[in-house]
Amino acid sequence: MSGPPVLKSRGLLGHTRAFAEDPLGMFSRLLDTFPSEEVVRIRFGPFMDYAVTGADAARQLMLGGHDHLVRPWFFNRVFKEMSGLNLFTANGEEWSWRRKMIGPAFHSAEIAGMADAMVSIAERVAGSWDAGDRIDLREEMTSLTLEVAGRALFGIDVTAEDRGRRLAQAFEGMIQWTNHRVERFISEPVWAPTARAVRARRAIGVVDEIAAEAVAERRERGGEHHDLLQLLLDSRDAETGEPLSDYQVVSEAKAFFFAGHETTSSVLSWAWLELALHPDVGNALREELTQVLGGRSPKLSDLEDLDLTRRIIEESLRLHPPAMVLTRRTHGAVEAGGYRIPGNRGILVLIYAIHRNPKYWDAPDTFDPERFTPTRSEGRPAHAFLPFGEGPRMCVGSRFAMTEACLMLATLAQRWRFEVEEPAGVRPDTRFVLKPARLSATVVG
Repeated sequence: MSGPPVLKSRGLLGHTRAFAEDPLGMFSRLLDTFPSEEVVRIRFGPFMDYAVTGADAARQLMLGGHDHLVRPWFFNRVFKEMSGLNLFTANGEEWSWRRKMIGPAFHSAEIAGMADAMVSIAERVAGSWDAGDRIDLREEMTSLTLEVAGRALFGIDVTAEDRGRRLAQAFEGMIQWTNHRVERFISEPVWAPTARAVRARRAIGVVDEIAAEAVAERRERGGEHHDLLQLLLDSRDAETGEPLSDYQVVSEAKAFFFAGHETTSSVLSWAWLELALHPDVGNALREELTQVLGGRSPKLSDLEDLDLTRRIIEESLRLHPPAMVLTRRTHGAVEAGGYRIPGNRGILVLIYAIHRNPKYWDAPDTFDPERFTPTRSEGRPAHAFLPFGEGPRMCVGSRFAMTEACLMLATLAQRWRFEVEEPAGVRPDTRFVLKPARLSATVVG
């Protein structure tokens, strides 16, 4: 069996610089150059990695090839510097144990208990704006989802004692450090005595401190709670019966603090931009909200009837997936896209490319929520849409994120619309998750 085709490159670094400077352009180039292929080889310095742009190949890897894939050691090392050992950085049995432990926190019954908090926070934020206010929607959505993550997952108020601002600044510092490390094969570790590393350690320290405060407060006050933090505190090792240490709880907590708000703030930011670019969709959204809600607050049970609301979120996730690429490494041979991929090879599942592959999507670069109606979806493989991944490592919080995004959009859009400044010129920020670089807007009643 011959290997996949190779995307041509020049220089010793291959595609390293192009991937770092313009990953979205790189993904589009792969689709344009090899429209009928699902796996293509690309070079990063001396290493030849396998880029997956087809839905079937991605499904093969994430389902059938799961046992032969691990998170790459380099990326894991960088992320462990940020958050320690947790569900996002563990592999093998360690990961399986953590997944089984954390999964129940995101069951439907638990999310139902969090829905009211999501809506109440969104209503409070909506009430803090006045018509004519100029805001940065990216920053507002980040603050909003950070507050939801604090309240719903950990039972703390991040607006108290300036926690929200400190967390937001710390997470930004962690993103900058992670981006610096990932873009370079050789860079200083976080414990190095450089100014950049010192800033990273300070940022990590802020998140550690706030997460530790949440754990200490819960242990001291006790009481009945139905959230992720309580689940972590109540968990016991299957063999020893020992509870998690404070260090283990903090490692999981700060990882979910980060992941629990970044994904949802990303999709909401892009949704507002697309609604500004497509006012007809915005008008249809407000009509749906008026018909279903009649001016009252949305409830979890309303989501069944808020069909367009959900489709707007889904289409925003398709066009602008927060996780543009999933990185894996083979520790055994796997097959995908008609090719055999040897062990010890890097794999990049390009979610962004799969979501814009014309094999599955007509006019793939166009925002069109109608494509998610049953009629338009007929015949399209379900795994052509995988914003949260696929298989055993699919994002454990996907249901939480979709519920939050839909409820937030319904709550805010019922009261306000936003005129985005020069919407056609908004540029993507591809660090860590895909977000608009800036989203200046005027609040309109």
